[in-house]
Amino acid sequence: MKKAAGIVIGVISIWLLVSSLYFYDGSRYEISKYEGKYWLHDDVRAFTIEKDGQSLQWDRRYIYSYGKSGFVIIDKKDNTLRVLFDRKTDEFQKNSMTTQEKRFPEYLQIISSSDMNEREKNIYYTLQNTSGTYEW
Repeated sequence: MKKAAGIVIGVISIWLLVSSLYFYDGSRYEISKYEGKYWLHDDVRAFTIEKDGQSLQWDRRYIYSYGKSGFVIIDKKDNTLRVLFDRKTDEFQKNSMTTQEKRFPEYLQIISSSDMNEREKNIYYTLQNTSGTYEW
């Protein structure tokens, strides 16, 4: 009986370890709500990517955000940001992102729409036309 219980506990322990390694993406990006506004933040660089974002979408590898910072594509695996500015992008945020790009060119890249693939363009148009703040 004790041997069977030990085997079951061992199997469960191994499964928990393997599943936690598989499902945890090591993401350093935090989506939070503070003072009634939604924030997208890089915890490692202590950098606010978006404050009071309009719309958000994510999957296992990417976070897509649209708001005052423009259209932001975060690659969680490579820990890189690509940012598309448009007519709705806040000038302060443009300056902030441009400064970050100069300081960390391996981390942040300002892009044009021609740098995006079709999937990214579709997500951009969807998020651009979604009103309100981040939906959970």
